[in-house]
Amino acid sequence: MPEKVAKNLNPFTNNYQKTLVGEYMANNKVVAVDEFKDARTQYLTDLVENEGVSARAKKLIIAKVNELEDRDYKVIGYGSLLNSSDVYRTSPNLVRHEVGFLDGWTRIFNMGSANTGSYLNVRPSNRKSMIVAILTVPALDMFSLIEREINYRMLTVKVRDEVGKTMDALMVVGYKAHTTYNLIPQANYLHLCMNGAGKLGGKRGIDNFIDSTETCFGTLKEFLQTPLEQVYRAQV
Repeated sequence: MPEKVAKNLNPFTNNYQKTLVGEYMANNKVVAVDEFKDARTQYLTDLVENEGVSARAKKLIIAKVNELEDRDYKVIGYGSLLNSSDVYRTSPNLVRHEVGFLDGWTRIFNMGSANTGSYLNVRPSNRKSMIVAILTVPALDMFSLIEREINYRMLTVKVRDEVGKTMDALMVVGYKAHTTYNLIPQANYLHLCMNGAGKLGGKRGIDNFIDSTETCFGTLKEFLQTPLEQVYRAQV
């Protein structure tokens, strides 16, 4: 009997190694959860003390951040998040940025104000699939992403990857209070989005972006073909 016990406790046996690995993983899991909770607490504390954020925004952010779990999140990018360079500004620990296909929605420039121009939103549509980015975002980076998209609510929708695998992902949809339908796209933002569509999907990415996006001048293709003088006169 003693020999059997000694054999099982031998550091070079599989059983002993598996026990150590199991304990190590269990301990690390606890640490990871604690780190996430500590980071969330610190973020929310800093947010509350930030006088540059409105009370309404703080309330929305706090509610969304408190719902987060310590895991990676799939997030759909259809505007500036198409551009991986811009994504890293908000999610420096981004795990993955890949091509996806979204059915039942179309892009529309209807978020913003007269001071800013319009930014992208989405609305239900029967048009062909949109090429989007599927982001894999760690929980700690979701704090900043939620703050970045404060004027949008988050929905869970189905999206397909390049090989046709369907998965759930979060997508932002603008709050009605921030929508407007008579403003032209903000120029730098439009360039950022189209550049991202090209880097993500090449020519098909740009073509799809142009074909699946609406503006106050009709489709984005029609807007791009409209003389600038006519565009700006329409804003007066």
